[in-house]
Amino acid sequence: MTDSAATNNQILASNPEASTWLSANAGSGKTKVLTDRVARLLLNGVLPQKVLCLTYTKAAANEMQNRLFSRLGSWSMMPDILLRENLLSLGINHEKIDLTYLSNSRKLFAQAIETPGGIKIQTIHSFCSSMLRRFPVEAGVSPSFEEIDSRRAAALRAEVTEIIATKYPNVFNELIQFLNETDIDNLLLEILQHQKSFHKVFKKENLKKLLQIPKSLNKISDTVEIIFPSNINAIENLSTLLKVSVEQLKNQSKTMQDISTRISKIDPLDPKLSDLDILFECFLRKHQKKYLPYKKQLIPTKEGKVALGSHLPDFEVLMDRVANARDMQLRILLLERSSILSRFSQYFLSIIESEKDKRGWLDFDDLIYKTVKLLENPAFASYVLYQLDGGIDHILIDESQDNSSDQWDVIRLLSEDFISGESAKSEVNQTIFAVGDKKQSIYSFQGADPVYFDKMRDYFSKALGTVNKKFQSLNLSHSFRSSKVILDFVDFTFSTETLDNNVSQNSHIAYNKNLPGRVDIWDWIKGEPDEHNTQWFDPVDLVGKQHHSVRLANKVAKEIQHQINFGQISPIEPKTGEVFVRRIQPGDFIILVQTRSKIFYEIIRACKELDLPIAGTDRLDLVSEIAVKDLLSLLSYLLTPEDDLSLAEVLRSPLCNVSESNLFKLAHNRGDKFLYEKLYENRATFQSICEMLDDLQNMVDYMRPYEIIERTLTFHQGRKKLVARLGLEIEEVLDVFLDQALEYEHSQVASLTGFLSWVSGGAETIKRSLHASSNKIRIMTIHGAKGLESPIVILPDTGTKKNAIRDEIINLSGYPLWKSRSQERSIQEQAQINNIKEQQELERLRLLYVSMTRAESWLIICGSGNQNPTDGGSWYHLVQNGLQNTTFTSTKIVNGCRFDYLSWPPELQQIRDDLEEKPIGVPDWLSSPVPSQIEQEVVLTPSQLGDKKSITSFFSKADSNNAIAEGTAIHLLLEKLTREPKKTFYETAALLLPDMDKNSLEYLVRKTDSILNNKKFSFVFSKNSFSEVTIAAKFDFLKNRRVVGVVDRLIISSNKILAVDFKSNAIVPKDIRDVPNGILAQMGAYQEILKKIYPNVTVQTAILWTQEEILMNLEPQVVKEKFLKASMA
Repeated sequence: MTDSAATNNQILASNPEASTWLSANAGSGKTKVLTDRVARLLLNGVLPQKVLCLTYTKAAANEMQNRLFSRLGSWSMMPDILLRENLLSLGINHEKIDLTYLSNSRKLFAQAIETPGGIKIQTIHSFCSSMLRRFPVEAGVSPSFEEIDSRRAAALRAEVTEIIATKYPNVFNELIQFLNETDIDNLLLEILQHQKSFHKVFKKENLKKLLQIPKSLNKISDTVEIIFPSNINAIENLSTLLKVSVEQLKNQSKTMQDISTRISKIDPLDPKLSDLDILFECFLRKHQKKYLPYKKQLIPTKEGKVALGSHLPDFEVLMDRVANARDMQLRILLLERSSILSRFSQYFLSIIESEKDKRGWLDFDDLIYKTVKLLENPAFASYVLYQLDGGIDHILIDESQDNSSDQWDVIRLLSEDFISGESAKSEVNQTIFAVGDKKQSIYSFQGADPVYFDKMRDYFSKALGTVNKKFQSLNLSHSFRSSKVILDFVDFTFSTETLDNNVSQNSHIAYNKNLPGRVDIWDWIKGEPDEHNTQWFDPVDLVGKQHHSVRLANKVAKEIQHQINFGQISPIEPKTGEVFVRRIQPGDFIILVQTRSKIFYEIIRACKELDLPIAGTDRLDLVSEIAVKDLLSLLSYLLTPEDDLSLAEVLRSPLCNVSESNLFKLAHNRGDKFLYEKLYENRATFQSICEMLDDLQNMVDYMRPYEIIERTLTFHQGRKKLVARLGLEIEEVLDVFLDQALEYEHSQVASLTGFLSWVSGGAETIKRSLHASSNKIRIMTIHGAKGLESPIVILPDTGTKKNAIRDEIINLSGYPLWKSRSQERSIQEQAQINNIKEQQELERLRLLYVSMTRAESWLIICGSGNQNPTDGGSWYHLVQNGLQNTTFTSTKIVNGCRFDYLSWPPELQQIRDDLEEKPIGVPDWLSSPVPSQIEQEVVLTPSQLGDKKSITSFFSKADSNNAIAEGTAIHLLLEKLTREPKKTFYETAALLLPDMDKNSLEYLVRKTDSILNNKKFSFVFSKNSFSEVTIAAKFDFLKNRRVVGVVDRLIISSNKILAVDFKSNAIVPKDIRDVPNGILAQMGAYQEILKKIYPNVTVQTAILWTQEEILMNLEPQVVKEKFLKASMA
């Protein structure tokens, strides 16, 4: 295939005339094809609201929308020649492209923007949410339902469990006896994941039949009849066999003698359940003290077989029956466990559904489940589909290999109109387009199964063929991302493996054949004895310098450092397709791991030790972050000062920075005294710490948790101290923690006790977006890297992983079964477990495929551990096996071997210095000579501009002098009380306003307190604001006269400046038109001065009307005109 074949295949796939099922290799341009197809649909006259694009993630939806709007936007301004070329590249027939067609193409951007709701490009969960909000009555949900987060969902599960334990103790106790080491909340989560199966009528008889348990066997004791039947002849034959066995085996080896002795204790005429245990002990092997039916003892011995003679076949049949009896026992146990789980699930699902309905809550699974029910309801389905802007005519699904069966149900139901021969829209060409790659299906834990990709392809192919509609199944094999050497290595690695069920992976074709590339296979780092000396206070899980993970992490960090300092790379220029040379940047590196294990954190540590810019972990487990732990300890101490441990943690933290020895001196030999008492006895030594604790202790009964945390971080410089010790990346952790405090206050009655309980109940795991644009080294799991690409990819986590099944509920032919412990599994259940493990191993191979295909130019594979890297099961071994098929010549390097393709640019000889932040240059005026004579200039103040500014004082409508005095007073209090503790407001106000009468002073203090605590404009008094700021500038139209003013409050952010002036008028204007011209001129002066000072930043002005506590934003153009007019008067 040629390069033109690659683009031709994309054009064919984007043809909107035919429904298409597209299998696309990694890097083959799936998003481009999707965007092209939507653009061509719009060019064909399809209305934007008739198109539905479903993506797997919000990030993918945003990227696709940005690409589409960028293309349509560029068309709107493009000259005819360029626009024609663009349309031809999409595959549009040149005969269609006339002036009218070009004109219509330019209108598409406005059409897409102006369409109500726009083009629907969203995740399937987002789409289902919008469906349910639009049709709440039909769906049976609250019109104002809320999508709950994981914390509230966990709290609700615990609450429902408590309800069941209280109201239905028998149901709960039955479940508890089988829980063993299982976390009940994990089990509840799985019940919710399998709720569709549990909602079906569960008939024990049907499950019994599925487990192949005879009708006569209802309990464990019934299995006695498998060995000891009631038939007289059979009993006689068994008695004879047992007697012969006892007699013939007693003179054999010790093992045979033991069996003879045990069998002699069995009376076939009076069998008991304990007799089965004797036979199990004789004929079956144990696993964790339990007998397994599929592990028989290797008996009889050779001599024993001879001794049994003609009875040997009967003896072997007896062994099989014993194994069968044990197998039936385990099946009955599984039946009992699963029946109990099903009974509990009926109560649990019913109650939790009721509780969610009361609260108006839905979780992610509910969104899908209830949408399916809505679309399956014959009373509403047609109406709902029609109301979706007259129906959806084109459905496009991205990453369709990751859809679950329930998500496919949504898509199938949405497209039923497409495959109906009697459709009212038979004249409309309705299409479905699905693109995916089964080799990249790695989300089975979310219900994804690559099997459905083929099943749904076959379903739509047959259904659309029945109504004579076009359907095509295509493949994209070209990669526009990776160098040939990387793609060939992918093919070599998986040449003998299957990445999906019975379908080998397609070969890859490099589109950019001129892209240099390399693959490095580093030598395996073996585990060695890790002898190291640690301090007594070091964590017990601390590893030494010789630990294999530490050594590999150091090696990776040093290689990255070397390449950043000296390395070069030759990427492709996207616009020209030509190769160019540039220096390697930190953002070129992405390090992918299977799990966040020790190597993950060691690499972060090693990079930080070398001062390499690394973005940190891709997920934040908030409560495990040390800065958050320090703050939680502080809050615990403030709540309970007698909590010595919390106070000790605070003292050792960066917030107080007390050394280990000083803390020991405080705590040791303190007798019955609490630690805080000892601390305050030594106040002179710990003055600043005591002052901080005093201040926060005084505030704890008045401030919300958010305010206490914010005061700690700002007023007491906690943020500065934590960043100094823990690094800049802790800033994001602190911001997220503050966000969590606000979220708590949004959903709960704010209290410190409640907040601590809420946080300890399990904080959110925050997913961080690690963008390459930040130019930092990225390290993340492979799941997190899905959809990403990078010039250099390092895979350090390539060792063998335990293939364990963490799920407690397994599915057998549609029935949810409660998985047995490994030593209690029947042959049937073990076969199902083995099948699940096989599927997991296939997914793990697909995970390797995803990780290797993220690389553009350079792939580095390495690993460490105690296992032998040549053993099967490890990625490292799989890649090494692939080397046997390579046609590339290897080169020996210090770390291992290297395979190059084309010429890689040479290393530089000089260490780079462009990564360090450049110091800000010194302004020229600092070095300019002072003028010999400074002329006296006439200064103009904003308050001198325009008409009068006061309407009426809120204290006295008549007395203008009192109005000015009282307005000045409240200005003063807003300036001075901002940083004061609330309990000292009145005292401070009395000192500031000694001539104010008591009643007026009390009123002013109350008013000031109300304004400072008003959430609507709390940002006006935040840490980023400044009070009474003097500003000045000269203006040409005033003949260089200087205008000098004082802004009551100046709020400065990275991209905007807001100037706020306090006005105490009794009558507050309803809008800007009613504001006196003098005030508008004054605010215009502030605005224009600030624009002179900050020419590249947006400047806005606002008035805070203190009487009614309203913040009024002013129109920039209006205040500017008022200023100019007043200045020229």
